[in-house]
Amino acid sequence: MKYYLIAANGKRRGFPIPIGTDLFLIGQDETCQLRSPHPDVGPQHAAVVARERKVYVRDLGSGFATLVNGEPMPPSAEWPLHK
Repeated sequence: MKYYLIAANGKRRGFPIPIGTDLFLIGQDETCQLRSPHPDVGPQHAAVVARERKVYVRDLGSGFATLVNGEPMPPSAEWPLHK
């Protein structure tokens, strides 16, 4: 399944980021597919997970808030994403 993240801020605002894997890591660590130097982003901050033709975001308990549509997720929670 192929899906996209859309950059909400920064110089690439509005730019689609194609994702073609079932597990897409976001953070500062070099093992992450999307890396950010922002001080409020943990080494392995969050993951985007595709499962059963649905897409979820999972907070990885980095100690920094993961926001979905501007709302913080509970630590280590997983939420479904929608268009």
